[in-house]
Amino acid sequence: MFGVPIGITVSAPVHANHGKLVRHRHNRMTGTIAGQLVERERDTGRLVSHRVFVRPVGGGIEWEAAPGDLELVDEPQPDAPGQAVRRPR
Repeated sequence: MFGVPIGITVSAPVHANHGKLVRHRHNRMTGTIAGQLVERERDTGRLVSHRVFVRPVGGGIEWEAAPGDLELVDEPQPDAPGQAVRRPR
């Protein structure tokens, strides 16, 4: 049976940087923050898991990362792996 372990609460609050451009520190993929998932122990509030969902620029399949693996970037860099940039026609 699939589900959340007993004693764990799951929430999906809006991320403080929702919609902002980020880059993964290790694989250099870039995208915009689409959401997050936070799991905590029900009794203590201790953080169990925190994942951020990132959508590639221009669309595509979202991927997930640990919050500490992401850094805000000012503008897209077209040569970065995993990046899809829309160009004006």
